[in-house]
Amino acid sequence: MTTYVLNMLREVGMSESFARAALPRIKISSMEANEVIWAKGANVDCWQLIMDGVVAAAAPTQEREKLPVTIYGHHAWFGEQAILTHNSSPFEYICATAVQVLKVPVSLVLTAFDEEPAFSKYLARLVAWRAQVSTETLALMKFGNPTMRAVLGLALFAEALSTRSTRPAQPKVDKGLMIPVNQSVLASLCGVSRTVFSENVRILEQEGWLRIRYSCLELAAVRPWQCLVGKLRQQRLQTNDLTIEDLLEELDLCNHQEPICA
Repeated sequence: MTTYVLNMLREVGMSESFARAALPRIKISSMEANEVIWAKGANVDCWQLIMDGVVAAAAPTQEREKLPVTIYGHHAWFGEQAILTHNSSPFEYICATAVQVLKVPVSLVLTAFDEEPAFSKYLARLVAWRAQVSTETLALMKFGNPTMRAVLGLALFAEALSTRSTRPAQPKVDKGLMIPVNQSVLASLCGVSRTVFSENVRILEQEGWLRIRYSCLELAAVRPWQCLVGKLRQQRLQTNDLTIEDLLEELDLCNHQEPICA
């Protein structure tokens, strides 16, 4: 486990000496599905790495619903925005599945940010990228129709899981992807009813874009979905009222071209 933790800390830019000195302060914790890690407005006491499972971030609304921001999967870090701004949690973080996380105390993160140039560069890029994605997702949930929220929300989650929520799509990524979250949770995160989400997922399955598995969805390939996100990001989807037929056509076009990277 020591080697694993060292590798994870080195991967985000901490030096060997700093990472080794930090080891005694790193903790590992397990949580159950639906357990809230931080409520919106709660104190964020650590930066967390997902060792296993999926965590969802959502913004509660006055109607007691939740607008999705993103989901974090295997080897994704979360919580850095509140740490760097010295604010409370801007979103509600909830376990979409059973989760095991590695916890780095806030004081240690801030020390590394001041003393470790490679780490501060990594964190700055991460915060900037995630702020962009959060804005895009919330705009989609506000202006997109239910079908767009279901399909494009699924595409955004696919990108997040395939890239650890750390960067735009990479053109060479072209393989299947398991989204280990049940349809009820995904529907909630996409801001639509379970019925609307299931109807669109069934059509996507019939057209060969994904497979419905027990408590999860399996995308046949990631690349077309990444391309679809690229079109959304560059505002190349021309309307806020696309039908499922329109989105299937866009996916088919994406299947014959490289992902559009930011």
